Amino acid sequence: MKQRLTIPMLVMAIVAFAVIVMLGFGIARWLGTSETDVSAPAVAEASSNTNSTTPNSASNNSMAAHQVTTTRATTPHDANAVLARRASMRLDPALIAVGQQKTQILELVNPQEVFNAMPYLTEKQRTDQRSFIRYDPYVIETKFVGDAIDIYIPEIGTTLLGVIEQVETQGEVIRWAGTLQNFNSTQSRFSISQTIRDNYAVATFDTPMGSFNLEAKNGLGWIVNQTEDFHLPSDGKDYVDVPNQRGGATQHSHSH
Repeated sequence: MKQRLTIPMLVMAIVAFAVIVMLGFGIARWLGTSETDVSAPAVAEASSNTNSTTPNSASNNSMAAHQVTTTRATTPHDANAVLARRASMRLDPALIAVGQQKTQILELVNPQEVFNAMPYLTEKQRTDQRSFIRYDPYVIETKFVGDAIDIYIPEIGTTLLGVIEQVETQGEVIRWAGTLQNFNSTQSRFSISQTIRDNYAVATFDTPMGSFNLEAKNGLGWIVNQTEDFHLPSDGKDYVDVPNQRGGATQHSHSH
């Protein structure tokens, strides 16, 4: 005799099926979690092994981050704007392109390289506390008001951040002036003047830790504390006597 399927029996079958599906889903999740938990330590161990084989990676990353924060990138200007400022001269487009990407205006060099290029240096200039440098004129040449430059001062072991606030053109000489952002002082300023035709540059950097002069010719020169650059003559006078129209002498101060 055939057994008839009643409604209560159908409901019980549906419930049983649902319970079986839920149990199966729960077991699958438990198994998946277990596998993940087992594999996670393996990943951590692999990471640990990688770190142990490259112990300097953390310090290298830190150094890279430090370099990024201390190097002040400047958005390159249109090369035509640089050329227009030197309309009477022919600038090297390749050097302009390189200078636009750089902010560091100088780097230390072997003193002998400067001695070979400047045989006229005195013995005092060769042996005092000045630091001999290579100077790239195209770094500052490609900068405008609002741009930043980096100036390494060897005596204080610090790279200064200079922000250009003024650019003046007088004939073939251009002067860039601005503030040094490393110090909370209104007297922390810099000034750089150069002529590309003569490939000659002079600069001053005033800081609470001292004032420094830079001089470079054909890309080589020095940076020195102003106290090393200033010396009284043998008679101890800081002035010269200039005869006036009446035959007397007028005193004018000067530096050396």
